[in-house]
Amino acid sequence: MLARKQAVVTVEQNQLNDDIIVAFVISNFSKEEIYDAIRKQLPDYMIPSKMIYLEEIPLTVNGKVDYNQLHDIFIEDLSNGTYIPAKNEFEEKIVSVIAEVLKLEKFGINWNYIEKGGNSINAIRAVSKINELGLKCSVRDLLLSRDIGDFIRIITTRQDTIPQENHNYQELLGKLRTEYGSGIETAAPITPTQRYMYKAYKEHKIGDNFLQYVYRINGRYSYDLLYRTISLLPLQYDSLSSRIIEFEGDVIQIISTDNKIPVKEIKVLSDEEMKEYMRRDVLRSFDVKNENLIRFTVFIFPDDTVKLLCSVSHMIVDGWSMDLLINTIDRNYQLMLSGTSIDELTDMITVIPHPSITSYNWLVCQKTNQESMDYWNAYFADSEAAVMTITHDNAEKSSFYWEIVSYINEDDCIYIRQVCHRLGITENTLFEYAFAYLQRQEDI
Repeated sequence: MLARKQAVVTVEQNQLNDDIIVAFVISNFSKEEIYDAIRKQLPDYMIPSKMIYLEEIPLTVNGKVDYNQLHDIFIEDLSNGTYIPAKNEFEEKIVSVIAEVLKLEKFGINWNYIEKGGNSINAIRAVSKINELGLKCSVRDLLLSRDIGDFIRIITTRQDTIPQENHNYQELLGKLRTEYGSGIETAAPITPTQRYMYKAYKEHKIGDNFLQYVYRINGRYSYDLLYRTISLLPLQYDSLSSRIIEFEGDVIQIISTDNKIPVKEIKVLSDEEMKEYMRRDVLRSFDVKNENLIRFTVFIFPDDTVKLLCSVSHMIVDGWSMDLLINTIDRNYQLMLSGTSIDELTDMITVIPHPSITSYNWLVCQKTNQESMDYWNAYFADSEAAVMTITHDNAEKSSFYWEIVSYINEDDCIYIRQVCHRLGITENTLFEYAFAYLQRQEDI
């Protein structure tokens, strides 16, 4: 990214006289782009704590780097840091801890922790004090954040984070636990999209808009291991243990450990039995306010074929997100079959929410759809686990090979597939739009 003559790295002393690595660079790349490239090549302790942009590298009369001038540039930059104060009580609590640990009178949310005297030792004290406030963060979060504002944004994505001002979150949580049980971990407003769906559910009496997927289970089948595998999903995707409730005049979503994902096993004896079960239960929509919003059914057919049906409310998972969920189930189920214990598997799980799998956070849920998506995309930009692999070609494949419209006459099938191909959408999406239009939801 940078040629040797475009960058010089030195060791300078910050305001607490601790040595820090400083990079002086000539580049059109942003700091974020340079740091992203550096982190892929170097361990954390070798990453520059500060980066200063220059028009040119100062040289001595002999044509060598003038380190004295670089030192003067660093001192000037250190003393000219613009101070941006905390904007609310939540931010003030965090910057007060940082200032106290670094023995500074104040600390700007635009300031870098290490540049102002932070190191891995005092970061432990700072993070410990912040955790005592009921906030979840790590030393790594603090040391690798571009500034304290970035650090605060990381904290707000953790569960049980104190919400925006004007919301007494802890008091609300206490009331919810009293009424709905101590298993409630967190709560949040429903998002704008969820609010739209909930309104349709209430006003049109059409039931919940839900998705269904069927997968064949090849190889060894164990209901016990599959059930354990599915029971671990909420540890990674908090929306899967959620409920939508009406509370004190508003509609909110709660995450509760008491919400277990149901997994039912059905042994199919005849076609008539299968049709009856599908009519009675499989095609049943979700009672949004009174049941878990995802359920699984295992069908064992007379020829020993095993298929897994996943039914999930559109209020918590969109169609593309099923790729993530099924990959997670498949990977963890195979590990369980190979002898990995549930405790070992739990220790291996990394909690990485994805923008399209609703991650419940009071701050983010109050944003508009686009703001929320931009927020999560930015936060998880470096996480491979959070990058969807669905492509336009996959969308076409799912339309043309899932045979969703195979029970309509052939001419209509051809026409619908042509429309999907032209628009680059799946047949499932097309039917959802048509259904919404027929329900007079024209704004969709």
